[in-house]
Amino acid sequence: MKRKINQIVPNSCNISLPKSNHFLRAFIIFSFFFLFSCIKGADKKYNRSVALKKEETFYRNIYNEPKTFHPIKSTNYVSYLVQSHILESLLKRNPETYEWESSLAKEWEQSPDGRTFLFRLYKGLKWSDGKPLTAQDVKFSLEAYKNPAYEGIRHISVLENIKGVKIIDDHTIQFITKKPHFKNFSIVSKMLILPEHIYRVPEYHSLSKMDKNPSKAKNIKPHLNRIIVGSGPYKFLQYQQGKILVLTRNQTWFGRKIPSNKGQWNFKNIAFRFVSSRIDSFLRMQKGELDFVGLSAGEFVRDTFKAQKGVEIEKIKYALQQSYSSYIGWNLKNPLFQDQRTRRALAHLLNRQFINEKLGFNLNKLSTGPWTSWSEYADSSVKPLLFNPKKASMLLQAAGWEDTNKDGILEKDFNGRRRDFSFTVIAVNESSNLEKYLTIFQEDLKRAGIRLSIQFLGMTSMLAVFDERKFDAIFFGDGFDVDIDPRPWHSASIKKGRYNYIGYSNSKVDRLIEEAEQQFDRKKRIKILKEAYRLIANEVPCLFVFDYPYRFYAINKRIHTPKPSFKYNLGMSFWSIKKIKPEN
Repeated sequence: MKRKINQIVPNSCNISLPKSNHFLRAFIIFSFFFLFSCIKGADKKYNRSVALKKEETFYRNIYNEPKTFHPIKSTNYVSYLVQSHILESLLKRNPETYEWESSLAKEWEQSPDGRTFLFRLYKGLKWSDGKPLTAQDVKFSLEAYKNPAYEGIRHISVLENIKGVKIIDDHTIQFITKKPHFKNFSIVSKMLILPEHIYRVPEYHSLSKMDKNPSKAKNIKPHLNRIIVGSGPYKFLQYQQGKILVLTRNQTWFGRKIPSNKGQWNFKNIAFRFVSSRIDSFLRMQKGELDFVGLSAGEFVRDTFKAQKGVEIEKIKYALQQSYSSYIGWNLKNPLFQDQRTRRALAHLLNRQFINEKLGFNLNKLSTGPWTSWSEYADSSVKPLLFNPKKASMLLQAAGWEDTNKDGILEKDFNGRRRDFSFTVIAVNESSNLEKYLTIFQEDLKRAGIRLSIQFLGMTSMLAVFDERKFDAIFFGDGFDVDIDPRPWHSASIKKGRYNYIGYSNSKVDRLIEEAEQQFDRKKRIKILKEAYRLIANEVPCLFVFDYPYRFYAINKRIHTPKPSFKYNLGMSFWSIKKIKPEN
């Protein structure tokens, strides 16, 4: 029997390029350049000042403005944040129950072997420009994400196990996978669907498999970096680089007819300001120019805001089942970090207890391994490596580190070359506490005979560092789904475009991950991955820093929030602007 899950909701309302046909090729190329010129004109259309009514607009901040909002090429959370208001996936998760709900698809089913998935789209779906959304757009989306010419390098790795899409009819599609994987259904269900008539570049599809790479396609890239066209609740209204991006309600959004969307997406406009300084964002919040900012634990506890007259600000602490943690990742290709004893010593030299007490107000947990310690997939028997300079000194000595020239810096021979223990940690300059964290670490390392330099980069530069693997160590954070994806710890993920930035490799961990990926019984999968967790934690490939059970934000009280947060999602889609009662 097929495993079938239905959402019963009433209905509502390949271009080939033959080499022998030179006229057809010329026509298609002319059409492409016509589209290119229209898109360049569209950039100008959105780069204008638009008068916004405050009672209709929700204002929030983006600290790092991305180079592109292109849904295939973009790589960071900020781009995705904007895209998630404009583009839709086949299904979405309920923020309270985590069950699948309708989005573009009204019905779906999965084959018993977990190899194929069938989706039936609603009839009457439209893109914001009025063109119909069909199964062909779904097929195109998968093919474009997997086509290297579009430069969607991170999509390629995520979708590598999805073989293709078969169109049954205009509103029915079937995904075929290469092999069973417990994440397959989630991956195809959450894939953002793109309009083929906007994003398709015929030349990309005509390249041979050997030539499908960005360098071959660089002269025919369309300029779609500053706009997104989708089918979701919002569409582009204004974009002034470095200043503001404004989305406005898509009046033709089909989703309003779907019961699971009831009460959602209430703002007429959503305005994203680009304020890189946290202090400046707080000042704007105090003036009422921002309605929402995320906070650190320290910012939540301290008296961060002194609101001006007429502005009321509330600070919220909430917990999510979706977890988040931070780590310092060692470049394991660097000889400095290849000895496990050295890595363990470094962990004993970060005074996390002190940092958590003084800067985190004891609101964080000491991390123990590769995913958050309260995850069902984590092994509770693994304990955090606590601050212990004496133990660290013994480990360093055992690993061959010594200060022979008495200059206060440890040295060691690597293949006949004497090297000082000196390295740089690269971090994203976003958190007001991060520099303090690393400075404390820097001082304790110095006392142990290790020289640490600290370098801060913007998110775009940080991602480039990841891709090129040009770092000694990185301070970064990861968010984890309820059913964690262990693939970033597999050795196959070391190559460029994958998420094993540090170069971790363990053949036993690889086998456990491969076994877990094909295990659909959650309890059995948890048991397998707990063993992988123990192995990874024991090798200390990262200095696992903090798990964050709470998140914090400040909100202007003019915004109505039905509840501070849902179990699996903050629930911003349910927020609205409070109606001001007229004075008597």
